[in-house]
Amino acid sequence: MPRPGDAHPHVWVTTMISFVFQDGKLVALRQAWAFDDFFSASLIAEFDNNKDGKFDAAEQGALATKAFAALREYDYFSRVRQGGQLATIKNAENFSASLTNGLVFYGFTLPLGAPLDPATGPITAGVYDESFFVDIALDENDPVKFDGVPSGACKYAVREDPADAIYDGLVIPPSVTIECVKS
Repeated sequence: MPRPGDAHPHVWVTTMISFVFQDGKLVALRQAWAFDDFFSASLIAEFDNNKDGKFDAAEQGALATKAFAALREYDYFSRVRQGGQLATIKNAENFSASLTNGLVFYGFTLPLGAPLDPATGPITAGVYDESFFVDIALDENDPVKFDGVPSGACKYAVREDPADAIYDGLVIPPSVTIECVKS
């Protein structure tokens, strides 16, 4: 019997990931998301109550509690691994929402439950929705940044890992693997 057709995805996001270090260890991921024009239009219609083309503090608060907070259940579509072990992601911090040229942008920080030491091996991060309702792509021009380490101390590679296959194995989202020089 053929499977019913599923129309996916419904939302498109472009992301940039900043790896945040403190005392030589990875402590958080900072992300910037840009939504597609259709989903942006729905967020604007629902949350830009005064129709001024920007999100004031009250509108950002409503967006954070009514839309963004639901992503906690899915670890904000973010996975961080080292040595095959999945890191714990705490609640998001420093959420912001902005509006530029009709597109909605989110910014937020995801603290890790425990710092990861890059000296013990590569660290891999992926941002994807396992249901593929949301398609998340890395920014083509500026996908990765490092914060809290000297310039050139870390390098990254974007790869597709078949172990992360989603949507019945039909989609392999990109992941970022970082390696840092031992100090």
